[in-house]
Amino acid sequence: MAVLEVNLPDTLNVLLAKHLESGRYSNSDEVIQAGLYALAYEETQRAKLADLQAAIEEGLASGLAEEDVMDRLRDELVLELGPYEVD
Repeated sequence: MAVLEVNLPDTLNVLLAKHLESGRYSNSDEVIQAGLYALAYEETQRAKLADLQAAIEEGLASGLAEEDVMDRLRDELVLELGPYEVD
């Protein structure tokens, strides 16, 4: 594992100390690693959200479906499962 020296501003030093005092982390390395993992997770989630937003925009730009989707799904289910009765 590589050794890295990090200079933190006072506000982050206070935050680091609070995390260590909580007992959740054994040392500052664990706190910084958790922060980096959280940052990587956030970046992944942002990328997924951007992809989802692009897909939504693409769907909206494509216009309305020409057929009734629910009718098509019902017809497919009837073919697969057979006719049904509604009470």
